[in-house]
Amino acid sequence: MCEYAPVGGKAHFFFGLDRLFYGYASVLFEQIASSPRRGEGYEWKERLGTLTYPKAKETPQVQIPDVLANLTYHHMLDAGKLFGTVAPSPLLAKCISNRRTEYDFIFYTKDNFATALDLAQELFGTRPHTA
Repeated sequence: MCEYAPVGGKAHFFFGLDRLFYGYASVLFEQIASSPRRGEGYEWKERLGTLTYPKAKETPQVQIPDVLANLTYHHMLDAGKLFGTVAPSPLLAKCISNRRTEYDFIFYTKDNFATALDLAQELFGTRPHTA
């Protein structure tokens, strides 16, 4: 997200989460913000804005990330073991085709999710906790 903020601008993050996830989001955001990694490949960190938690009644009822997450969730449920070979629904396909880069939207499998967790440990010195 930070890469899409204009140079000199900031990408601010808004989460309407319950108290349990509020803590997780806050810790993760702080780890990203305070990580000493800077320079080549990390230019986006200069555009990292603030993290806020507006009350649910102050936010739209349904937001685009919610729709994308729901479409993806149902696609994965419907595909089951055929995931990766079943075409997404027309609306999900439209969302995927409108991404700016291939990194904007990634389907995670058990294998590539494990790789992402390993990378997080390498980058931030800790592996996120998973259930």
